Amino acid sequence: MKTCTREQLAVVCILLIVLLPLSLIHLHQALSGERTTYRTTRSIVYEVRGAVKREGFYYFTREQAPGDILKAAGGSNENNPVQPGNQGSAAAVIKNGKKIIFNTGSGSREIRDMDAAARLNFFMPVDINSAAVDDLTLIPAIGQKTAESIARYRQEHRGIRDVQELQTIPGLGEKKLKSLTPYIAVLESPYSMNNKEQE
Repeated sequence: MKTCTREQLAVVCILLIVLLPLSLIHLHQALSGERTTYRTTRSIVYEVRGAVKREGFYYFTREQAPGDILKAAGGSNENNPVQPGNQGSAAAVIKNGKKIIFNTGSGSREIRDMDAAARLNFFMPVDINSAAVDDLTLIPAIGQKTAESIARYRQEHRGIRDVQELQTIPGLGEKKLKSLTPYIAVLESPYSMNNKEQE
């Protein structure tokens, strides 16, 4: 039979002293329902389309200028080159959640919001003021009837200024609205929407 030396016994005791409290803390969190949250770097996501070599979705750690986004997409398509003109990285950065369509020839580009399905796929909220009824039905717990009620409320009140307003819609109480808040936001001011309608 093999016996332990004093050094081996000391190592085992030290490990027990260190690991036992950590195990108890972990067990307490598991039993009490507490969860450890980790802070992650916020991803910036762009959808790139048009005359580029590789269309698709691109992630960055910070907002990018059009030239940098074009470069990440492999540059312009050989058959339909985008002129470098105003695509340079000295240009203003583009906000998160945008769809950039690079056009051929003139070097112009269109910048739009990503579609609701893409936004939800990348855990970005949908703008409650501009989402179509079909877009709203993509959100968990919003069916056709609730989506139509939201659209009707939005039209009657000339936009939604705060997500909390939705509590006044039948079927959208405080508890349900709380479950929807990760999926919806007021991204476009109703005032700017009204100005667009008048133009």
